Amino acid sequence: MNRQSAPEPNAGAYVTRTRPSPYAWLVLALALVFGLLLSDYMSRQVLSAVYPLLKSDWQHQSALHTIPGCRRRAK
Repeated sequence: MNRQSAPEPNAGAYVTRTRPSPYAWLVLALALVFGLLLSDYMSRQVLSAVYPLLKSDWQHQSALHTIPGCRRRAK
């Protein structure tokens, strides 16, 4: 009972690699540009939403530093 394993299909074939088409590079470049623009848009939206809070806190802290001997206590 000597069994031989079946040969792999295309076992002796060479794998050839083709160069990506210029269309693929164009799609990649457009996807990267779109991702960067989307990231910029989202960060601007977050900053515009948080800006009033940052501004009021910064004004409060700068007002405390102008009063001599007044320091903000740790919470």
